[in-house]
Amino acid sequence: MTSQPRFRAGLCRPSASRDRGCRTREVIPMAGAAPVTPAQSPVVTFPAEIDVTNAGKVRRLLYAALATGAPIVVADLTAIRYCDSMGLRALVLAHQRAAANGAQLRVAVSAEEILRIMAITKLDTVLRIYPSPEEAVADGTG
Repeated sequence: MTSQPRFRAGLCRPSASRDRGCRTREVIPMAGAAPVTPAQSPVVTFPAEIDVTNAGKVRRLLYAALATGAPIVVADLTAIRYCDSMGLRALVLAHQRAAANGAQLRVAVSAEEILRIMAITKLDTVLRIYPSPEEAVADGTG
């Protein structure tokens, strides 16, 4: 199996406290990743914290991954430990854009705190949630 293209959503400044000052760069596949083709499932890797300071940039990265024409885009939240309402909004907007274009947004989440937030907000009934990005990519259901 070839490795899936990965996009970095958070590269933090050294002076950033608690990773909240994360900023993003242009959508660039991680080192060694092949260019994304519609047959592949790009994986957008989220920073440790998503809040009002970086949610818009994360959303734009998800949109860019969807713009590749891939039928499935994976949001990798496995390293995340904090997500506010703006982060959840970015996921919902990306999910809506994916659905409008006939694609799927799959979300990989492993932290119990984030899973709990998704359950409380009922996003677990809207988003396709997986325990790892590999399982999200490998799921053959449509």
